[in-house]
Amino acid sequence: MDLSAVAADLAAHWHVYATMPFIAALIGYLTKRVAIEMMFRPLEFRGIRPFLGWQGVIPANSRRMATTAVDLLTKNLLDPREVFARLDPEEMVRSWKNRC
Repeated sequence: MDLSAVAADLAAHWHVYATMPFIAALIGYLTKRVAIEMMFRPLEFRGIRPFLGWQGVIPANSRRMATTAVDLLTKNLLDPREVFARLDPEEMVRSWKNRC
């Protein structure tokens, strides 16, 4: 195919080529939106266990993710004794009494 044939096709079908980026952007947005929704929803399993149904990836693995996060925080980043040493016991008692 030579350059003049490509130019003729572009001139004849310019509207198709002009809409391609917009259609691609719409498809990309929708698929990303669905993927994010599927990560977080539904919170509880819906369907027939164990294979016919869905639960969001984050809620389904929340226990494992929370355990990993706590382990990383307490082993690598924070010392629990240091955190508790910074807490003011009188302030904690006052805030607890204000709630009740």
